[in-house]
Amino acid sequence: MRYCPKCAELSDADNPPICPSCGGVLQALDSLPEEEGDRLVVLKWCESIGEAEVLKAALEAQGIDALIEDENLLAAASGWDGRGGATDTRVTVHLRDAETALEFLRRKDAGELTLPDEDVPGEEPLPDIPIVEDDADQPKA
Repeated sequence: MRYCPKCAELSDADNPPICPSCGGVLQALDSLPEEEGDRLVVLKWCESIGEAEVLKAALEAQGIDALIEDENLLAAASGWDGRGGATDTRVTVHLRDAETALEFLRRKDAGELTLPDEDVPGEEPLPDIPIVEDDADQPKA
């Protein structure tokens, strides 16, 4: 596993050791100094805030600290599409946890682990709310 210090993405690319996202030079995780362990790296781009929240919760259940990048901004801009908008949300982890997080993600993607669909926030239909007519426009008797 390698890490791109230019764009903070993880990659499996070995030959050539070039980041597929930005073209930066990849560094092996085991060659980085220990003090780099607190640096945040992109674990996965998720298609929605809900997907990112489920992944974050699953990682944290495994003891891996995870963050959703710009989570509050994304929630406020839920109608905006595009990278960095309400879709394509980045889930990040600390560099020191990257290998464990990637192994968890690999097992999940291979079907060895499943995340419950019913826990995805915001995916439930809104309840029907009855419309109440305003009596202010009606003449008083």
